[in-house]
Amino acid sequence: MVVNVVENPIKCPVAPLEFLMLADWYFHERGIRDRVELIYATPLPGAFTKPMASKMLREMLDQKGIKVETEFLIERADPDFVQSVTGFAIGGVPPVGHRTPITTFIDEDLMHFEEIWAAAGTPNAVFKLTPAEMAAMTHGQVVSIK
Repeated sequence: MVVNVVENPIKCPVAPLEFLMLADWYFHERGIRDRVELIYATPLPGAFTKPMASKMLREMLDQKGIKVETEFLIERADPDFVQSVTGFAIGGVPPVGHRTPITTFIDEDLMHFEEIWAAAGTPNAVFKLTPAEMAAMTHGQVVSIK
């Protein structure tokens, strides 16, 4: 499980850490903590905004086996990256047939539509399919994206 702080400032900087501690407790209570990897991804240089607290919290997270990925920034993929990974130009990336394998996540809200349209390899071509067909052809994982 990855808890990612996408950008700062956030209203309650300790909230992601509290959530991780609760997740650690929850998985321990159910006897499955050894099968769940917990990761805290943050754009900060440490686990918290203040250096002393960051050091102490990092030690606490380490003791609990919670990994910390610092200076982790999510950015929009540039056109050259998209082309190199998928083999297709932005605006025409189809759900399958990529140059390199990718993990596909499908917004659960799409599953409510009878039909959807996907890019067909160029910015000027699309094809019709059902959400179930999309999930089957991509081996995509249907997730809540809210």
